[in-house]
Amino acid sequence: MSACDAQKTEDRAALSGCLGVYTENYSELDGLLQSGRVDYIDDTLAKKDKSRAFIHIYVSEKAQLNKTAAFMEEGLLRENIPFSLKTRGFENEDWENSWKSFHKPLRVGKRLVVCPSWENFSPEAGDVKITLDPGACFGSGQDETTRLCMEMIEETSLNGKRVLDLGCGSGILAITALLLGAEKAYATDINPDAVSAAKENAEINEVSQRLKVFLGNVLTDERLRLDIGEGYDLICANIAADVHVAMAGLYMSMLKKGGVLIVGGIKSPLKKKAQKALEQKGFSLVSQKEEGGWLSLCLEKS
Repeated sequence: MSACDAQKTEDRAALSGCLGVYTENYSELDGLLQSGRVDYIDDTLAKKDKSRAFIHIYVSEKAQLNKTAAFMEEGLLRENIPFSLKTRGFENEDWENSWKSFHKPLRVGKRLVVCPSWENFSPEAGDVKITLDPGACFGSGQDETTRLCMEMIEETSLNGKRVLDLGCGSGILAITALLLGAEKAYATDINPDAVSAAKENAEINEVSQRLKVFLGNVLTDERLRLDIGEGYDLICANIAADVHVAMAGLYMSMLKKGGVLIVGGIKSPLKKKAQKALEQKGFSLVSQKEEGGWLSLCLEKS
């Protein structure tokens, strides 16, 4: 399964109403070793099947299992994604530990650590811990697009700055910025579940007093645009490339002069299209990051 197909499958699973999703995809291990980006990979891990991705979807009962299986089959067949489906039951006492065993603290960039709430994690000097439990809303740090945006946020000077996260999902990018020193953050999403999740995650990370989350579409909702205002030092948006193209003018109007724009969720073939649209509005490319066929761009408003 390609990285793109695996991401599509994981995204559909997250929409199924399941309790949790975990993806095993070892297709890039050999490339990571050859690139020198990792020093060591355990022999057991290195022997994993690299020809397929394994998407583990956890549901609470048999009725939900049948419903979720049908939902996944319908979507994967429509997308022409090859798959095989297997089911397995757990004893009640094994369920929680089995699901949680797949989610461990994840290091991102130089200092960031995304950590499930149940893990006893001892941070090293300088670590910035983001407590985030896996859920149905996008943005857990497991995906390339979120990690790339987090790395760029970490590289941005944030002390005392105002941040806007458009299409916030779990709220992970806004929360990351606040934990790295931003003074205030606003966030928006068109999904009510994402708005609720972002607020809950802000509470867990003790930044709720500095994060305000809105429900709505800034492209079509003038009232929302007035509520969130302008003059931001940083805007981050981890959404589809075509949406970046449509939002280019809004990004420009909402950022202050010299402000930074971090956009993610861009597949490599669409990079030129997205970058051109942003540059035509007056942005200058500062840097870019790429992983697994996904790109994030960091731009500046002149």
